[in-house]
Amino acid sequence: MKKKVLTRVIVLVLIVSFIISLAACTGGNNDNTTTPTTPTTPTTPTTPTTPTTPHTCSFGDWKIVREATDLEEGLKERYCECGEKETKTIPVAMPNSDGLEFELQSLFNDYFYVVAGVGSCTDTDIVIPDTYNGLPVMQIGPKAFSDCTWITSITIQNKCIFIDQYAFFGCTSLESVMMGESEMKYSFECITMLGDYAFYGCTSLKNVEFPDDIFL
Repeated sequence: MKKKVLTRVIVLVLIVSFIISLAACTGGNNDNTTTPTTPTTPTTPTTPTTPTTPHTCSFGDWKIVREATDLEEGLKERYCECGEKETKTIPVAMPNSDGLEFELQSLFNDYFYVVAGVGSCTDTDIVIPDTYNGLPVMQIGPKAFSDCTWITSITIQNKCIFIDQYAFFGCTSLESVMMGESEMKYSFECITMLGDYAFYGCTSLKNVEFPDDIFL
């Protein structure tokens, strides 16, 4: 009898031990411990870039570095506030046309000459001087070269000038009009002015060089 009881106790102890071992294994497989995540560093907002504004040069007045002669071109230059330099050649000086007709005029007690007509000049390339008899030539009169069909080019040495209405009307062979670099003037501002129909009927005109600030 005692032997049967002992046997049962041993079996019961083995069963309980087995159950405890099984529970321990199951608990180990169900470990719910989570791996800690590395905190993310907050992103620093980027400063928006300001678009670059293109630099626009503000140039000063032209300064003559080398005067033009009848054999060699001249040179002039001007500078921007940023230090950038712009250069431009001055065309070879051409001899003034002979035989043109001039008239003496005055404005605010200042005397100057007006080109009144072609006179006896037969040049195909007309060169209007910047001075005449020591005074500035500051106007080309109305119809001064009207219907001069043989003229192919006009060079006006003084850019402080008023080209009056119909000054070159009907010059059908005229191809080129160029301005010189001289600024012969008095107390008033140097300007280039163009009258009505000054080049009307100039059907062959291809090249015109006037200052950017010309008054029309």
